[in-house]
Amino acid sequence: MNAAVFLDRDNTLIHNDGDLGDPAKVRLMQGVASAVASLCGLGYKVVVITNQGGVARGKYTEEDVEAVHERLSELLAAGANGAKIDRYYYCPYHPEGTVSRYRKEHPNRKPSPGMLQEAAREMGLDLLQSWTIGDQVRDVQAGLAAGTRAVLLRLDADRLKPFDPREHPGLNEHSGETEGHPATPDFYARNLVEAVRIVAQQRKPETAEQIHRTGQPQRKWDAASVAKLQREGKRDRSEDSDQENLSAQPGSEATATAAGPVTQQEPKPFRPWNVPVAEYDDQEDADPSESVTSQSNTSAVPARPAVEPPKQVQAAEVPQGADEKTLRLILQELRNQRGTGTEFSYIRIMAIVLQTISGACLLGAFWLGSADSDLFVRLIGSAVVAQLAVIAAILWDR
Repeated sequence: MNAAVFLDRDNTLIHNDGDLGDPAKVRLMQGVASAVASLCGLGYKVVVITNQGGVARGKYTEEDVEAVHERLSELLAAGANGAKIDRYYYCPYHPEGTVSRYRKEHPNRKPSPGMLQEAAREMGLDLLQSWTIGDQVRDVQAGLAAGTRAVLLRLDADRLKPFDPREHPGLNEHSGETEGHPATPDFYARNLVEAVRIVAQQRKPETAEQIHRTGQPQRKWDAASVAKLQREGKRDRSEDSDQENLSAQPGSEATATAAGPVTQQEPKPFRPWNVPVAEYDDQEDADPSESVTSQSNTSAVPARPAVEPPKQVQAAEVPQGADEKTLRLILQELRNQRGTGTEFSYIRIMAIVLQTISGACLLGAFWLGSADSDLFVRLIGSAVVAQLAVIAAILWDR
């Protein structure tokens, strides 16, 4: 069964301070399209439930109501990708109507839960996992009477004190309760966007169905019940894991198949990096029974001495019982140390070139500068500058 979010229409989805029967006057409230798209993305069915007493008072017809709903669907589709209303339900009846055929009290008129129950029957909805969101207390009453959770929209939601039904208009007819359900919302929100965020945060599909089967619909979101179900789920997963391990053991009944018993392949033992492949293969080919016997018998042949590491890595000792990851780290460190001091960087190459230039200038000064004092001074100066550059390059490299 599907979960649904039941939305009031006027001042929840669209602006309407009175009876609205003109599709041209439909205006979405801020963020409504994105909020409805989010509900659809969460997997909820989105159902609009609205009292339309204006039909009973003769201000517009049922065809006008349906035209307004068509316009609302168009604006939602244009406002956000994936935003849609799955079904509209409205009640055109009112006990004080002027049109005789609509002048009566009807079980579908909120705060009665008739529209929610009708939607549940026709759409296959699970009301215990559903939500009701509206700006009037009668919306909360209808949702709670149907078994849903309810969010009341109030502009001062962040400053409200604990809910008191007597302080809200519209409760005189039902004295604040409907069929034994108090008109106390589960949450307050300032607008539909915040209400959808609450629905998303409180959504627990993995446990709601199980709690629903316990026969305690009013405690389906109780923290203790959820924790109990989570513990049961962990225990079930542990039992399944134990059963899988048991079925994997040789000789168990679960290992038998149509083709015959399935034998478990023994894992290949770990071979240290410093042991030659040929010698270690000899150990692997040895009879396992002999290995077990040698371990249990104190007079058995001593174990083969450890193989000496290669000469280039004798500087490091391999700890006993080291795992493969540790041995790989040791090997990498030895490789890094072996490569230290043998690499030629660009700075060293430049230092060699400058040293060559400095030597050439010094030789030129004594060879060519004996007859020309100015040339001698220039060559000696060039040699000194080149030598200073060599010293700077060496210091920088170190």
